Amino acid sequence: MLYRALYFLREALKNVRYSKFPTLAAIGTIAISLVLLWVFALLLRHGAKLEQHVNQSMAMFVYLRSATSDAEIKRLATTVRSWQDVRRVRVVGLAEARKESRRLLSPQEAQGLKLSDIPALPYLEVHLTGKQRTRDDYDRIRDAVEAIKKEKAVHSVAYGEREVRLIQAALDVARFLGWTIAIIIAIASVYFTFSTIRLAVYARQEEIEILKLIGATNLFIRLPFYLEGFLQGRAGGLGALLLLKIVENRFLSYLSDVHRLSEGVALTGLGESLYVVGGGILLGMLGSFLSTRRFLRV
Repeated sequence: MLYRALYFLREALKNVRYSKFPTLAAIGTIAISLVLLWVFALLLRHGAKLEQHVNQSMAMFVYLRSATSDAEIKRLATTVRSWQDVRRVRVVGLAEARKESRRLLSPQEAQGLKLSDIPALPYLEVHLTGKQRTRDDYDRIRDAVEAIKKEKAVHSVAYGEREVRLIQAALDVARFLGWTIAIIIAIASVYFTFSTIRLAVYARQEEIEILKLIGATNLFIRLPFYLEGFLQGRAGGLGALLLLKIVENRFLSYLSDVHRLSEGVALTGLGESLYVVGGGILLGMLGSFLSTRRFLRV
């Protein structure tokens, strides 16, 4: 068993020797691909957190006319609570609104002012649910806002729909571009491994024919090429880890030296390392499998 393993390893290294430069190109492409894929994944993960934070903190303010009665305010609050996307409604009366406005003034500005002299409006502070919203959700919220604006007691409604939509549109574009570039990069790395092993198959065509004549099985002939893809992918994964470690150190140094921040960015932890090396092996093995399936007819 050990002899066979050593034989397959020797044959795989022989394949590498037949195509040194294409092998280095394949390893380099896999390493760069994994680095870019991991950076894209990190950006998408933090983008999702940003979107979740924006959705959870999204609120609107329904400002009411100063002469609105308590009964009317209570009725409007009940109406708003019945909306599908509402999590909580806080009722702020005229006196409390004036107190809040007074707290915003400087001591010099507030000196000598009576509470009744401070301009303010009662309002409803509406907190929305933190779910990820679609275009239909925003359309439904907008329709509800337009309906509440028609109430005589409503002075105006303020909420950052446009800003939130812009953030979500930017994140959607980033996701689309990220996945598109990631797929292109992954295909390129598989193609380089594919081409490298194809060259090895062509270079060893006569040896393969001899193995077929003496009764070697399909798996026996193909295993060295699979192992070659494994070695290329593993080398690419380790190269990617080295690059990520350099990026991690430089980035943390930049945050510390320039912005005086101490942030932990997990690029080369144990879990991340396993994903990166495993991804490299997967890309290498996929390239070798496709190449032997296409060009190694046994």
